[in-house]
Amino acid sequence: MRLIFEIVIYCLMYMILIKIVKKDNPVNCLFFYPKQVKDKMYELGLADEENINKSEKVFYTWFL
Repeated sequence: MRLIFEIVIYCLMYMILIKIVKKDNPVNCLFFYPKQVKDKMYELGLADEENINKSEKVFYTWFL
């Protein structure tokens, strides 16, 4: 029972962190995608590397 409770809490915390990082733009979570996808998004001008790196640092700081 305790294990199930811990799993549920962990999933909720993960979901909240994703929501914080994502804000109102799903491109902010681009750091989850492979390098080829990131490069294509930068090439198309849909994302900039500075904002993605900032979002990644925020996510992993809170996640760890």
